[in-house]
Amino acid sequence: MSPEAIYLLKVNVALVLFYAFYRLFFYKDTFFVWRRSLLLAFLGLAVVYPLLNIQEWIREREPMNGIILTYSAIWSDVTVTPAESAGWQSLVLTVAAGCYRTVAALLALRFTVQLGRIFHLAWRSRRAVIGGTNVYLLDKPSGAFSFFRFIFLYPDAHREGEVEKILTHERTHASEWHSIDVVISEWMCILCWMNPFAWLLKREVRYNLEYLADNTVLQSGHDSKSYQYLLLGLTHPHKAAANLYNNFNVSHLKKRISMMNKARSHAIGKIKYLLFLPLTAALMLFSNMEAIAHVTKKVAVGDPSLNPATLVAEKPDAPQEKKKVYTVVEIMPQFPGGTNALLQYIARNVKYPKEAHEKGIQGRVILHFVINDDGRISDIEIARGVDPLLDAEAIRVIESMPKWTPGKQNGKDVCSRYTMPITFRLQ
Repeated sequence: MSPEAIYLLKVNVALVLFYAFYRLFFYKDTFFVWRRSLLLAFLGLAVVYPLLNIQEWIREREPMNGIILTYSAIWSDVTVTPAESAGWQSLVLTVAAGCYRTVAALLALRFTVQLGRIFHLAWRSRRAVIGGTNVYLLDKPSGAFSFFRFIFLYPDAHREGEVEKILTHERTHASEWHSIDVVISEWMCILCWMNPFAWLLKREVRYNLEYLADNTVLQSGHDSKSYQYLLLGLTHPHKAAANLYNNFNVSHLKKRISMMNKARSHAIGKIKYLLFLPLTAALMLFSNMEAIAHVTKKVAVGDPSLNPATLVAEKPDAPQEKKKVYTVVEIMPQFPGGTNALLQYIARNVKYPKEAHEKGIQGRVILHFVINDDGRISDIEIARGVDPLLDAEAIRVIESMPKWTPGKQNGKDVCSRYTMPITFRLQ
């Protein structure tokens, strides 16, 4: 799997977890400002957390080893399939990637068109000051709406008292920069358009912005009942979820009215927002687990004989000398380009033996090898073999590796042992 695909997978996993977390704990309370911050944190963290590296911190925590061992046994190997099987898989992946990019590009184009329409509308609309608020006057009946500092209104459709309530609502959207939330959630849906939870989070962002604006109207002294009747009396067809702007009259009126009539949540309920911290920590651990499983030798799969230091003979081109080989070092050895480059190198260079394919031989080969203090590979061993054909192919590819960046202990380059599982699988 390419790094880009892995990144998108992690983003989408986060969106699923965040939405479930939100629905479980937060969507019924009345802490609208806190909810806004939480929803923005969800969207921001989903994009950022796959890029953060906490490998060094994890390696220093011994209790993590058991978790890493379980993960390593499942995910840390490379799967190789016969070339003829990989052909159609590659075609399917190429087509899928093309479809994803096409839909994302179309959604981005729609976003750009909507943005252009708003600016064009602002350019051709007359400006006026109503109740101390700068507004853009619409030339035909339509619901009031706002986008950043632009407030659009068709005043002839409302009585004076109604206009004041509407402008209070729209001023809240404009002064608190609610359109930032709208744009961020819109781009999240463009990036993860195939994930329904991205669209559900976008909807929750929109709902909460309306709750915030409604709450401001009521706190400013306007009568709750008359304001609710005003909402019910406006039947303009616009749907905020389908546009970039914040629309005064949106389709979820029942939810808005219910939230206005709901008793305010007790302040003690804000403590539950701290639950966001362990969820963030779990995601960070998940994001970095694969790389740690590849380089943390204490979690090497299926080798109870590994010790923190072992004596081996190496350097065949010089008189033999015994050097300490570490299983875990302060700075682990690294393949040129990192973990993803290592996986791609293995997947690209391993060739499924034709005879093994014809005989239906498949399985998981686990190899141990030493990365010397000069980066060379030596002492390749089969820790768990499947068949001489597959074992030999796995050894061949390990032998062909370029030099690594050696591990370091106490600031010095040292020899360290590495474990690499390679799975040969027939379709």
